[in-house]
Amino acid sequence: MKDVIIIDSTLPAIGHSLEYLFKAVNSGETPIEMIFSKIKDLSFEKIVLLPREEDEVKDRIKEFCKEKKVSHWTAKEKTGNNADLYRNINQLVNEKSIENIILCYIDSPLIDMTMLDRLYRAHKDNLAEYTFGDNFAGGLVPEILSREFIRKISEHQYKKPDVLSRNVFDCIDADINKFFIEVEIAEVDLSLLRVEFTASNLRNFILLENLLKHTDKSDGYKKYYEAIQKNPEILFIAPKYIEIEITNETNISSIIKPASAGKMTRRIKKMDLSLYKKIIDQVSDPWNDIIISYSLMGEPLLHPDILKFLDYAIEDNKIFTVIIETNGINLDQELIKKLSAYPAEKLVLLFHLDSIIRETYYKLNKTDDKDALDKTVKNINEFINYNEYNRLRSFVQITKIKENNLEIEDFYNFWQSKGVQVVIQKYNGYLGALEDRSVVDITPLDRVPCWHLQRDLEILVNGDVPVCKQDFDGKIIVGNLGKDPVKGIWDKIKKFYLYNYKAEYNKLKICSSCDEWYTYNF
Repeated sequence: MKDVIIIDSTLPAIGHSLEYLFKAVNSGETPIEMIFSKIKDLSFEKIVLLPREEDEVKDRIKEFCKEKKVSHWTAKEKTGNNADLYRNINQLVNEKSIENIILCYIDSPLIDMTMLDRLYRAHKDNLAEYTFGDNFAGGLVPEILSREFIRKISEHQYKKPDVLSRNVFDCIDADINKFFIEVEIAEVDLSLLRVEFTASNLRNFILLENLLKHTDKSDGYKKYYEAIQKNPEILFIAPKYIEIEITNETNISSIIKPASAGKMTRRIKKMDLSLYKKIIDQVSDPWNDIIISYSLMGEPLLHPDILKFLDYAIEDNKIFTVIIETNGINLDQELIKKLSAYPAEKLVLLFHLDSIIRETYYKLNKTDDKDALDKTVKNINEFINYNEYNRLRSFVQITKIKENNLEIEDFYNFWQSKGVQVVIQKYNGYLGALEDRSVVDITPLDRVPCWHLQRDLEILVNGDVPVCKQDFDGKIIVGNLGKDPVKGIWDKIKKFYLYNYKAEYNKLKICSSCDEWYTYNF
């Protein structure tokens, strides 16, 4: 029995993300050259796990392995998710008589070699089944798995069979106490940055280029963190999560939403399809990882062209994922069928439903429709039951406030019993525009840079772009996507991002009184 480094290219190959392996970073080495140079002197045997499918990139990897005198092994099964990966690794382990594997990915050129050594020692000294690093950014720290652990997870029946993750821990949805696990906690928490130091797509490749202008490939995670603290523009690349207000019209008056609570003064309007197409074309080029959400101040299902909007984003494959944030009242049978026809991985529905108790529901939502709650629950149930995929792409959200605080456990149990994931959201008072209904102040003691300014873009119904979603009335506009290029707008937001990163909150008044800086979206 032996210990082996397995460099997987099957999981990174999903979504054709291997195209940046052979592109030079800052006109120097390519990511594949960097990872091979890092591990070349390690005493372990190295095996590159290749996809079963033949393509040009796979052939280039095989040639590179031959040049570097590194073994490769072709997966016996097609890899479409983590479960497939672990079954393939289990076959490799049995065929090659391997005791432990050090698992890393072929598009991760910045592996922290010091941490790899510490993890391996801990794994061996403590006879662990699975050893990993916690609070590190993606791509920095390999995982170590024993032969027995690989057997167990290759036979595991996953609750979410299509899960895709670079972290084995994310895939263990069974009782983790069944495994003997060792963990190394990062001294500085890079997970708060919510970034991945890989060459998995264009965005991450640019991040590598930005980072390596200030550091070296041999530096560890601490130096990377220090470089980002000194040069926060490293992280500011392009918008990724984009909230589009396709309408600011509402069909129910929620006391926790500024528009229906009478706090918004903007004119009620529906977005033109031509403007929407112009927006989608701008924000999606050249990115392949954009998530858009039909949200902000209106009820998206009120827009008569919503299916045309979805077709343009999804059928033309311009957008990675579309999220519809809805109260569910207008989700009739015809719409359920049409929405269910979209690929499950492309469309997510987030139902805003802050109570299933009639008294509380009508206290929070002013409406003349006395059957609104029953209709909503019925519509959500019919959607999730229409086909098996709808449970995977459905979320029901409850905002935790004084009025429903004692109902949250029952709400959670009710929807979990139906196989629907529940989101418990903090209350947003929109900088004091709404009455404070929060139950408890959960704001962290130490403020970190705002996640939203780093990657979010808010687009109002007329194409205006405010600095932040807290500006629901559009008082601080940095451009209009019907007229201005997205790059110019994003460059204007960068100034406010840097103010925030340097804790100069007084330079943007809405930042000084905000408590949403630590929240994040999908």
